[in-house]
Amino acid sequence: MNTRKSIALALVCVLGSAAALASEADTTHHVRVNYSDLNMGTVAGATTLYTRIRGAARFACGEQGRRWEEIRQWNDCYRGAIAEAVASVNSPLLTSVYNGTHNVTAMR
Repeated sequence: MNTRKSIALALVCVLGSAAALASEADTTHHVRVNYSDLNMGTVAGATTLYTRIRGAARFACGEQGRRWEEIRQWNDCYRGAIAEAVASVNSPLLTSVYNGTHNVTAMR
């Protein structure tokens, strides 16, 4: 029996200005986040997975850019990817870490 657990972040990132949007299609990035080594029944395990999800979202969404529209698009990509990944795991403890209802400290 394979107990390997992972989620795939499917991120739709809109990159560039309005002119670039007219000429280029949206870009979708997939990043797999493995959590088979974590105990999802503990705050420590859920916090570690949440940290991995945030890192994968940063990687998949790419460079933030400097203009207001680029920053907004990056934030939308990042927040949406995290929300989708947390929901796909379907763990009440991970959801509470995401919502900030658990007092957690940064873990590396």
